Amino acid sequence: MISATAQTSRFAPKQDVGIDLQNVNISVEGRDLLCDAHVQLKPGVHYCLIGRNGVGKSILMNSLVSGSMLSPSLRESMKLMLIRQTLEVDDEEEEDGDKTVLDELNTAPFGTSRGLSEKEKLVLLAEQQSRTRGKRAREKLLNMALNDEVAKDSVAEERPDYESVLSAIQCLNLDESFLDQPLRTLSGGWKMRVQLAKALIYQPDLLCLDEPTNHLDIAGITWLQCCIRRHFRDMTLLIVSHVRAFLNEVADETILFKNRRLEYFQGNYDHYVRHQEEKAAFAERAQDGIDRRRAQAEASVEHNVALAR
Repeated sequence: MISATAQTSRFAPKQDVGIDLQNVNISVEGRDLLCDAHVQLKPGVHYCLIGRNGVGKSILMNSLVSGSMLSPSLRESMKLMLIRQTLEVDDEEEEDGDKTVLDELNTAPFGTSRGLSEKEKLVLLAEQQSRTRGKRAREKLLNMALNDEVAKDSVAEERPDYESVLSAIQCLNLDESFLDQPLRTLSGGWKMRVQLAKALIYQPDLLCLDEPTNHLDIAGITWLQCCIRRHFRDMTLLIVSHVRAFLNEVADETILFKNRRLEYFQGNYDHYVRHQEEKAAFAERAQDGIDRRRAQAEASVEHNVALAR
């Protein structure tokens, strides 16, 4: 079981300037992945998230996009989208073998629609209000259950107009006939392009890319980095990838996930590496100075002892 909690900074600006979460804690089956960390994502900035395999990078992305760490007001106002590293055929596609690319693009991605459902708002009122408002919310929830009214997901599936869909795939150098392709026949790389088109259509406030280069060859990676620079320049991105050259091309800032903390660095992956090398060199010089002074002090003591004899 994954447990993820956070506290929205009381000084955090409104939704148009990104995400600012204090005291972020994430654990899996009782094992802590993040402890009292700070998650800060500024608008329009492209972040690369780095760290050892298994440290919890994918879980952090999932926790952000699921909204479990966000306050009710942020969940209501922000559009969040994750493109996962595994884009194989899932159970839903197996059941719906005729699902086309157009069908997929007409389905809003998880977490991208603004606004809580009516039921979610009532649940929040019922939990947080104790008197009249809470009582009315609980009564309305009961009536909804009695009337068999199933609340819609927080993701409202708003169908985009065809022109928006066509414009999105054309931005990715795809033609109109691609829309009729069965989704289950596409490779991981092509499915990733479908998800990128989806992001262009629904314009999330935060787009998380979990290993987007996994299914791509060198030409595909070059195409992806050009696509991000051209079409996603103003979107806030959080990217995980093991391809260093790709991160250098697309990242503005670097987040290091290490020792259950998040550390932020200006610049891309190479800037981070240079910073670490300079830090290590400084520490080495400082240690050399300490060792030299210690050796001088020991030599002075030995000299004075010799004189005393």
